[in-house]
Amino acid sequence: LKRLHSKGVIYRDVNKYNILIITEGPKFINLEHATVCVSGADNYNNSKVKDIKDLKRALVNKSGLGQP
Repeated sequence: LKRLHSKGVIYRDVNKYNILIITEGPKFINLEHATVCVSGADNYNNSKVKDIKDLKRALVNKSGLGQP
């Protein structure tokens, strides 16, 4: 997520179903909701914060949904 943000990309669809864990580390898939923003703009900073909050929420989801 930090790498996407460093390129000005706001992911906007962070959930556990859009993250693949591979040998090289996590990879985000399904970029259909992603947008490119101007770094430093208010909407960019607010969107970045939302992406991070959504990631935290997705990683601690204990609903049991999606388990094999």
